[in-house]
Amino acid sequence: MRRLSLTAMSLIIGLVLGLFPLMPEGAAEQSAAGNQEDQDYRVDSKGQSYRVTFPLHDRVFVGAFAGGSTAGPNRQGGIRMGVKHSFDLDFPEEEIWWRFRHTWLTTEAQRTGADLTLRSTLIESSYLRHDKSGSIVIPSATDLRFPAPFDLAIEYTLLGVDFDSGRRQFRKIDFVRFAFLLDFIRDPDYRHRLALGPVVSYSISRNELDPDTWNHSFIPATGGRILYGWESATGLTAADAVLQCAGEARLIDEGLSWGLRCGLDAHLERTLVAVNDRPISLLVTGSVEENPWSDAAPIWSASLGVRLSLPRR
Repeated sequence: MRRLSLTAMSLIIGLVLGLFPLMPEGAAEQSAAGNQEDQDYRVDSKGQSYRVTFPLHDRVFVGAFAGGSTAGPNRQGGIRMGVKHSFDLDFPEEEIWWRFRHTWLTTEAQRTGADLTLRSTLIESSYLRHDKSGSIVIPSATDLRFPAPFDLAIEYTLLGVDFDSGRRQFRKIDFVRFAFLLDFIRDPDYRHRLALGPVVSYSISRNELDPDTWNHSFIPATGGRILYGWESATGLTAADAVLQCAGEARLIDEGLSWGLRCGLDAHLERTLVAVNDRPISLLVTGSVEENPWSDAAPIWSASLGVRLSLPRR
């Protein structure tokens, strides 16, 4: 019972504290940061310190990108920025560790041909739980314990919008995307992940044939997501790939139809140089998506970008 209470409390704390990504650190946290600082910096022969590790999930970033897509017009380019914030919550007596990662206010301006699209997402989050015991306890008169060779992860995205600046209207609104994942690598540092689980989502988009009509699309846990991710200990390199395939329901007026939507997204980020402890990285992305409501071939896209980050710790 205590483990369930700790889990519920951890999720509440993660959600509440995630609302304050820019709040000042407390005295105890400053002491912990001081210990971490010794590992993050080195001193050269002139006595000047310089950063050697770069926190991937605690930074403000801004970058530019260019790429192409098989959906015409196929030339794309733009800028992207956002705020990343993370923190840990440990229960040593229970041998349970939580890590909460939030990306706030990701904003993107993308030029595709003559069209300019503005995209913004309120929050993207990952809540990662590591249990050293590797078991699940069901509270009862005599607690039942079952082996669980996996960690748990909750990932969600809230309120993403696409705005067509040419027509001055919203094109799409993603209200929520949620995934409950089992992580089988069980890396206590959360840098190496292989996870899978069901997904839920709800969004609305304008009907291309009738712009005054909105299509309602939702995935009621009728599919899943597979995620693989790897990050270097120094934060210089990060790579991940996400494959998602799910049955999607679309509601137009009073008509309901089902289709299978599948897609793959991959990212690679490599820090090339740091200027005044501010990393400049190369970002490569690629994706492919099959639209169940179109007879066209799957859409492939790729981009290459440069990103400047300002570490927050």
